[in-house]
Amino acid sequence: MQDDQASDWQGFRDHRYLDLSKDRARLLADNKKLRKMLAFAYSGPASLYGDDGELTDYQMPYPIDYYRDSVDKIEQQMNYRGLAKLAESQDAQRILDEFAAKFAQVELPVDFKKVLYENKKDLYQK
Repeated sequence: MQDDQASDWQGFRDHRYLDLSKDRARLLADNKKLRKMLAFAYSGPASLYGDDGELTDYQMPYPIDYYRDSVDKIEQQMNYRGLAKLAESQDAQRILDEFAAKFAQVELPVDFKKVLYENKKDLYQK
């Protein structure tokens, strides 16, 4: 009885190994393809360096090597970049708010809202 189980196990293991080797090759190919797609979608072709089998976005301060970095590291770098952009946009918004507050104190000879509205209306009519 044990010999039958052992031979069944051996057959299962060999069969499983063959499937894993095919799956592994397919997964590796899919992984590389998805990393390349991510690089072009996220960083864009202008930001990528791809010599000697690498695919790297060297935008500082958080560079990403799409082929060599782990998925966790790529995610971390993307999160850091997003936080940096958020901080920049908050700074920009603060500056715009300060400018608007100063600008509101200046009396202008022309009603810019009216001028902008009329120009916008003309754009849609053309």
